[in-house]
Amino acid sequence: MRQKLLIYTDQAKNWYLSRDKREQTLLLSMALLGVFIFFYISVSSVSGALRERESRVAKLKQDLDTVTEIRKRYISLKDKQKGIEASFSEMKWDQSEGEMTYLEGLKSRLLAGSESQNERFRIEPLTTVPFGEKYERAQFKLTVSVTDLNALVGFLSEISHGNRPLLITRVRVERRPAGDSLSVQLDISSIRAKVA
Repeated sequence: MRQKLLIYTDQAKNWYLSRDKREQTLLLSMALLGVFIFFYISVSSVSGALRERESRVAKLKQDLDTVTEIRKRYISLKDKQKGIEASFSEMKWDQSEGEMTYLEGLKSRLLAGSESQNERFRIEPLTTVPFGEKYERAQFKLTVSVTDLNALVGFLSEISHGNRPLLITRVRVERRPAGDSLSVQLDISSIRAKVA
């Protein structure tokens, strides 16, 4: 094989030397141009591959930063969840005073005399839904008509910040067409441990 390669190289060399100067210059120029084109294509493909790899590395770094941020948020939220669960685990609703009895007691204490006589205080229990693994959320719809705005503010504050805080998830206040009373609808939730 090596012998044949040497023979072909000698034949090419003899053929090249048998050409005149102008043809030799043209052949050498074409050979150099071919080498340059090959080199240019090789460098372009390598630089393209490097650019692609660099963009993939940048995307992976961005994904890693995102995952790190998500992990930090997850740990923070888990800590908050533990704190919230600890505060809810301390709150017990016994059979003698459930959420409805508690709300009625707040109403008689804070809204006495400020209720409109046209509409009575109503509490309607809604469905109880799971809230995490160990807790459930009892939902209530409360409707009341009041004439004293300060009494209403005190009532709402006691519901959400009192010694047995409940979650107010929706408040709807409308002025009644007749008189100066307000119609108030509240969606209230209570978080409690699941009954075994």
